Amino acid sequence: MRRDALVGRRPPGRRPGRAALRTAVWQRLAAREDELVALCQQLVRIPSVNGVHFEQGVVDAVAAALRVLGLAPEMPTFEPGRPNVVATLGTGREGLLFLAHSDTVAVGEPAHWSVDPFGGEIRNGRLYGRGACDNKAGLAVAVVLLGVLREFETELSGRVLLACVPDEESGATG
Repeated sequence: MRRDALVGRRPPGRRPGRAALRTAVWQRLAAREDELVALCQQLVRIPSVNGVHFEQGVVDAVAAALRVLGLAPEMPTFEPGRPNVVATLGTGREGLLFLAHSDTVAVGEPAHWSVDPFGGEIRNGRLYGRGACDNKAGLAVAVVLLGVLREFETELSGRVLLACVPDEESGATG
């Protein structure tokens, strides 16, 4: 993919350049840190252990968050009860895909946890819980970032897609 595929080159004086746009996006994302952390906590608090819980709760939460951001998520299903969430921003053949999964591995022995694995607790500036770093934090960042990029949609020269898929931990049936 071209380096400028997502953020195209603009004539001077007409629209912000790539560096200015990148800075503006980072600033807006930083300003939404509380929203991002709250979404991550919400996702961690939804059990989605592969083979035990289906991912529907995570999918519903992600779709709802995308709708609040003014996006229209689609929820294609390839295995009954295990939908995907797909959202698209912008147009064009080229673009950028954020791919995340909605399931987690098992909790293991609960006695080995110092926190509730589904509590989404923050201690010393760190969020703890099953799936916090694999992959619910990344999913939360992608959702909030898509909302930020929506503010700059006219500046994008390609598409930005988010796909949240089920069953990454055991068979990738989604």
